[in-house]
Amino acid sequence: MRVLVEAQVDNLGTTPRGFYWGERRIGIVEMIDQWYGPDYRYVKAKADDSGVYILRFAEIRSEWALIMFVSARGQALATQAA
Repeated sequence: MRVLVEAQVDNLGTTPRGFYWGERRIGIVEMIDQWYGPDYRYVKAKADDSGVYILRFAEIRSEWALIMFVSARGQALATQAA
């Protein structure tokens, strides 16, 4: 799902600082990880709603997409089940 991302461009590339999921703005508070695929860069981030999100950046098209998210409640349930 495409999302509108507020990003900062620095010497490491384009780093998301927040994004819009529909009308809702989600701020990124921590970059957990990032990795590269053949045509994309993936970013795993913790957000201000305590959820964890994976965003994909298509550098050629300069487009961001939301690939996956886990809510804070979902993370708590997964921890309890382990």
